[in-house]
Amino acid sequence: MNFFRKTLILALISISALVLNSRAYSAGTYGLSCTNLAYGGQVSSLYLQAEQSTSGEFELYGVYTGLDCAYAGGGRTNSSAIVGGEIARAAANAVVGAVSGRLSSAMSLNADTAAHMSYSSNGNGIGMAANHLVGGLSLWTNLTSSNFENDQTFSSVRADSNAFDGNSTAFTFGADKKFGNIVVGLAYTSFDSDIDTTVNGGNIKTEGETLGLYVGLNTGALQISAGAGQGEYEIDTRRRDLGSDQTITGSDVTADVTYYHLGLSGELNRGKLSFRPRVSYRNFD
Repeated sequence: MNFFRKTLILALISISALVLNSRAYSAGTYGLSCTNLAYGGQVSSLYLQAEQSTSGEFELYGVYTGLDCAYAGGGRTNSSAIVGGEIARAAANAVVGAVSGRLSSAMSLNADTAAHMSYSSNGNGIGMAANHLVGGLSLWTNLTSSNFENDQTFSSVRADSNAFDGNSTAFTFGADKKFGNIVVGLAYTSFDSDIDTTVNGGNIKTEGETLGLYVGLNTGALQISAGAGQGEYEIDTRRRDLGSDQTITGSDVTADVTYYHLGLSGELNRGKLSFRPRVSYRNFD
């Protein structure tokens, strides 16, 4: 009897070891990822399994949980989810910054000034313009380049997932014309960025173009500017899945871009003091 019990216990242990070993390929404890369409494994009707009951009707009884719907730990470890906001911020600053800088310069030009070149170098980038070429039409360009990073100290997947470093470059070409104290123009911007993420060894590259209209009004005491545009970006991304330890890639992902901006500035002089308040709003989707 003792021999039989020992044999049975040994057999059960062996079976258990075989079953557990069949799952030892995972890089960590699995959990469902259902936050991003680019990841896969959304809990929706597409992944719900159905069977036909005895009454002839279909009943839901489970959800799909394949390897493309699992990872270990951090809930937002998709490369695009980590840096999406940074890409939008860099693009908005490049596009809107170039237009804002041009408007500020164009609205200060004298309408009677002959055609001439003007140059600028400031937080909006490096700019150059050929003013009043034909019929008051002006052409201008602006180049901006920046490096940025999040140096959050990485300690664990659950605690840290935002560390990254990257760079972006934008080139803007525009044309505008001044009608009295109003400037109306058109701007085209080419933008690209390259960002590496720490938590999953990821990378995301973005490149694309936007085309927009802008207008500025100079009343003397106040300067008002506004603009809007749209375009298309293409994204290539790569990252390591933290559950299966496999490399996941996405190529030629297309994103529609829309932006608009409003700005108001003025100047107040009180004796030897000058005040130049300004307020602006930028939106980039």
